[in-house]
Amino acid sequence: MKYQNISHRTIDDKTRKILFHLYGIKNMTTREKVELLVRSDDFRMNFDGKIDSALVCKIFPDQSAQYAVDSNFVINFHLRHGNPNIKIGYFAYYRDHFNPVSEMLLTPFEDSGKPDQISLYSYLAEAAHSEQFYESPFSFEFRSICGFLRTGCLILATACPPDKAYDVEYHQPGTIEYDAHHIIAPRLLNEYLEYRKLFFNNEIEAINEELQNKESADLLADRDSLLNGSLLLR
Repeated sequence: MKYQNISHRTIDDKTRKILFHLYGIKNMTTREKVELLVRSDDFRMNFDGKIDSALVCKIFPDQSAQYAVDSNFVINFHLRHGNPNIKIGYFAYYRDHFNPVSEMLLTPFEDSGKPDQISLYSYLAEAAHSEQFYESPFSFEFRSICGFLRTGCLILATACPPDKAYDVEYHQPGTIEYDAHHIIAPRLLNEYLEYRKLFFNNEIEAINEELQNKESADLLADRDSLLNGSLLLR
């Protein structure tokens, strides 16, 4: 069973803004960044400080559109991998999360609970889970339940903390977490990086030619930005 009529779904406006910001296509305004945090129950529950420009720019750092790919790629990529609505929040232990109900949650916190930037790496990792659900909703739900049951049994057997017990799922081949983070997410990342090479091919080739004649840290940095874009922020 596949997620039906996905090609006819539209991308939620806030999701589109977050996507374009993550990919460096269009930076959100300070007001838009503040609104996302204010509307996030998870953020307001765990942060009692002042939501000022310094904070929102830490969580949503601005980027140069010079190194952004075209918006059509970003939109099509998101649609092909389930078109989940993106929200600012977390499931537990300040972690990014995907499930069919809340859809994609990108955490504005680091593991210790301090505010931290949301990243494209996190988006791609959770897009892997969205793909799993899109490809087979029943299998996704069944494997997710099995993972939680195994975690519960491990907690009872070893008395280890729940987050440490669930971490086992990420390293056990065949689990939904292992497949998402070790198989699907690397494929999605590679797809994006390969597209960047094609999109910026002329610029990259021009830099490579210049580098044959002279050494330049600036040229190397520029080429790195063309090859990786906002991935360099993490």
